[in-house]
Amino acid sequence: MKKIKKILILFVGINFVMTWLSYAQPKISKENIPSNIPSDLRGLIERLYSSDPVERGRVAYILGQWGSKAVPAILFFGRYVT
Repeated sequence: MKKIKKILILFVGINFVMTWLSYAQPKISKENIPSNIPSDLRGLIERLYSSDPVERGRVAYILGQWGSKAVPAILFFGRYVT
């Protein structure tokens, strides 16, 4: 019984984390990325739509390194931007 309880807690925890990670994808549709954004930045923004949370994290790190050049990408950081 204790083993079943541990497995159930693990399953609920994994489910919670996977649900939380899915929120990190942009809420603005890919088609609405402004056309006046430079192509290199646009490419990084498009990678924010990846289903892989590790890839989205890499892109966020890269954009952070870009500093003010990456400001147009702020709108594409999911629910964390209001």
